[in-house]
Amino acid sequence: MLLGAVIGEIGFNTFDHNFSFSSSEKKGLYCDFEYDLNTILMFDFGCGIKNSLSKVKKNIKSDFEALKIAFTQIISGRAPEQRGNGLKFVLNSVVENQWNMYFQSGDAYCIIDKSGYSFGNAMQNYNGCFCILKRK
Repeated sequence: MLLGAVIGEIGFNTFDHNFSFSSSEKKGLYCDFEYDLNTILMFDFGCGIKNSLSKVKKNIKSDFEALKIAFTQIISGRAPEQRGNGLKFVLNSVVENQWNMYFQSGDAYCIIDKSGYSFGNAMQNYNGCFCILKRK
């Protein structure tokens, strides 16, 4: 049940925050449950976390800052709706269940495991978001 809620939260973000995909990009979410029985891969080709959050918080300067805000603060790219807890729920669920997750948007990433979480800058930029979730 909890795994479905975590996957759902990440997947729903694809549709909640990506109303206008580039005409040359694929639409929707790619989700692979068959790669490995304990690994779920999710990818979207949307606008990314920074572009989504910049609609309500204009001073976000980088993908790193946006990703950190998305996972640690209550904020929504769909303001004035009272939302914005989804990725905090994901972070807490992954830590509490001792799963591992890599999440990237733009050139920033978040790594979550049983010891907590950390943010960094990736070598390559990825338009949209991708997630690798490993459970035990």
